[in-house]
Amino acid sequence: MSMSAASSRALLTAADLRGSRADGLATLLGVIPLSRGSRLAIVGYVLPPAGGSNTARGGQPDDGLVVDTIQHRVLVNGRDAGLVFREFELLAFLAAYPARVFTRAHLLASVWGKAYQGRSRTVDVHVHRLRHKLGPEYGKRLVTIRHVGYMYRPPDSDVLPLDQ
Repeated sequence: MSMSAASSRALLTAADLRGSRADGLATLLGVIPLSRGSRLAIVGYVLPPAGGSNTARGGQPDDGLVVDTIQHRVLVNGRDAGLVFREFELLAFLAAYPARVFTRAHLLASVWGKAYQGRSRTVDVHVHRLRHKLGPEYGKRLVTIRHVGYMYRPPDSDVLPLDQ
């Protein structure tokens, strides 16, 4: 079935919407056919969380660890930590649920996806690399729970001692 030139011009794509706002955050949510050859584009915008920040902080507002989920990066004392994709995803996931313990299997399913066929040691290796890249001060926040998995310990938390 071919579309006429008039109807194909009415169909907007996400690329068409990029210039519709100065910040480029327009997202095409859907296109609804209205009548012969005309369509309604439903457009949404990504808004920062309440308070105007687009980051999830690792701790208090003055904390030196920032997980920026909009720009997909982690800052350690204002410097980019240089995380690869899965390291970022793992840290963002753990930091989103502070003081909650996750098994390796749960982390594999949540971060790598249910179709992942590798071994659970993958989580251990990624946590090791994360600790190294975050440095001694912030790497300690990734706590190993022996025979279970890992948790993110927020600063000034009495959940577990940092040196466990």
